[in-house]
Amino acid sequence: MQFVLENLSSKKLRILEVGCGSGAVAKQIQNLGYEIIALDSSVKAIDAAKELGIDARIANFPDFAEAPFDVILFTRSLHHIRPLKSALERAHQLLKPSGLLIVEDFAFNDTSEYTAAWFYRLLKLLDSCDVLLPAEDSFGRKLLKGGGEFSLWHEHTHEINTAQEVLQAIGEHFEILQTTSAAYLYRYVSAMVEEDERGGQIISDVLELEKQTGLESEQFLIGRRFVARR
Repeated sequence: MQFVLENLSSKKLRILEVGCGSGAVAKQIQNLGYEIIALDSSVKAIDAAKELGIDARIANFPDFAEAPFDVILFTRSLHHIRPLKSALERAHQLLKPSGLLIVEDFAFNDTSEYTAAWFYRLLKLLDSCDVLLPAEDSFGRKLLKGGGEFSLWHEHTHEINTAQEVLQAIGEHFEILQTTSAAYLYRYVSAMVEEDERGGQIISDVLELEKQTGLESEQFLIGRRFVARR
């Protein structure tokens, strides 16, 4: 969230979020006084976002029409959208001149064996402390069941756009202003803990540990953040 706010220059901005999920990010942005429209293809997600008071709409981007925006935010969604070129062309059309494109995503394909092994060891430690939920559909649980096998990280990468493909496509339509690596693994842990004070503390601790490990080697980090101008 801080990454997004650092790139918002004025409270008078009109923002579009693509891939809003249950509306958590949109709600924070709206609470700060920004005008925001949030999109998602999931009816359940949109219903949850609307309950937060968000102007949330069901849409399969790029099939969306509206008045121009100052900022378009893709929150962990652009890797799913195909064809990628059409999505970015539509984003370009929906942005005002000099409008910003902000992308938060991940480089799943770039996960190293070191990163994968580090995360598996962390999951084993958390599991031995009995703080993880038994949800079988979580990626972290699949890693635990599969013994941390590195191949599990690449089972579904053919179904998503890689970070390199996303960055290249952005560069074909926008002026790239910023590319950074960031923590991302903690998000898998967040899907495996209770939504309570202890769970929040676990997520916070894992995030800090991931950041500190990333200081030793930026290649360890698989989160990607891109900012570009129309």
